Amino acid sequence: MPPPPGFIQQASSRMLPEMLAQKSQKWVSMQKNRYGEKRKGGYVDKGKQDLPPEHVRKFIKDHGDMSNRKFRNDKRVHLGALKYVPHAVVKLLENIPYPWEQVREVPILYHITGAITFVNEVPRIIEPVYHAQPSTM
Repeated sequence: MPPPPGFIQQASSRMLPEMLAQKSQKWVSMQKNRYGEKRKGGYVDKGKQDLPPEHVRKFIKDHGDMSNRKFRNDKRVHLGALKYVPHAVVKLLENIPYPWEQVREVPILYHITGAITFVNEVPRIIEPVYHAQPSTM
């Protein structure tokens, strides 16, 4: 079958196996650099430090009245955060202080614009000691 029109057949269109292996090795090394573990100056990020409660109180006080002009651009973020409100309420209800606790301090996780705040803790409870057996009463 003849080649299609406009097709220019080159005599050396095939690569030699050693050239192909060299290109393959170069590609693999480039991909390792691109997608490998990156360390900037030997520093490994250990995560963010918890901020003091005063910081969060000031944050909530400043963002209390969202009708201010300076928060005009944040409305889209707040509308997007509405779908996470049920989860935030459940996390808040899970971590209500027990009757014998006066105050309960828990870590929180909040959006930088103040759109939503989550309680970032899973409550610890013991296994039930007694099981209610209403059918025996």
